[in-house]
Amino acid sequence: MRQLLLLSVWVSLMGSGGSSVYALPPAKLENLPPGVEVHSVGIYEPRHRGLEAAEITDYRALVTALRGKDQPGAHLRKLIRTGPVDVLTEAVEMGIVEGAQDARQAEQRVTWHLSRNIGQAARGKVFYDKEAFAKLELPKSVREMIELADRRTPFQTERLNRDLLALAFPKCIAPTPTDFQTADIVIKPGRPVVLVTSSYSQCRWNVTVEKGAKLLGVIQFGGGAQAVSGTDAPIVYRAAILPDGKRATTSSANVWKEEDTPAFKAFRSEIKAISGQDYTSHQGMYQADGTPFIVKPSAK
Repeated sequence: MRQLLLLSVWVSLMGSGGSSVYALPPAKLENLPPGVEVHSVGIYEPRHRGLEAAEITDYRALVTALRGKDQPGAHLRKLIRTGPVDVLTEAVEMGIVEGAQDARQAEQRVTWHLSRNIGQAARGKVFYDKEAFAKLELPKSVREMIELADRRTPFQTERLNRDLLALAFPKCIAPTPTDFQTADIVIKPGRPVVLVTSSYSQCRWNVTVEKGAKLLGVIQFGGGAQAVSGTDAPIVYRAAILPDGKRATTSSANVWKEEDTPAFKAFRSEIKAISGQDYTSHQGMYQADGTPFIVKPSAK
């Protein structure tokens, strides 16, 4: 079972509960015992994956901070003006939004554009600048992330960016959600399990293996980079983007909905090629809702 082509070992975001190993073909889960069950969980995206519009609590104050000359607002403005609609204007700062019929519609339009543009920037840039954030008191967890420098994974960089936003604009942006880019899975006791995860968006899967449960391996599919914590079971990595942010050389069968389509058939085929088993169950949803997926294998 552990005869994998190990290319790298890396500690996933938050650094708790084990590490993730990714492998390329011909890696498989070997020597699985009789009676093992394969349970798959799929989503399109985790509940929180960037900056949501609802997390901007005062758009006018945020626009004011980003338009000003003070740090870190002035620094961040240079990084996030990426959208076709510029909402960082004097008019918006005063609460005047072109085409908005009332204050509520104005807020919706501006927060949507801000969250979209900031979120896009957070996925492609590093927000931290020593001079820009010099006057800000940074917690230990953020300082440690900064010190990783080029060793940060894409997960860690996006989490760092999100934390810096909340620290820089505490009256405008809500604190980083605890399930930022994370979905939870609980493995119940029963027959041994191979867990399959699939997310189109970048996602960290936090796995809880209950007492008496046995997790023999994890297969990870996805469009964006994937991570897993909470287990030291061997992992076969099949996402299109590697954990270090580089593009993989393999294709990825990524699904969240169980249906009779070529994509789901390819998903099932890859599962069997890797584990030698047909999948036992599949559960999924478009967007994770904050509650854990419960995997219940058959009784021993």
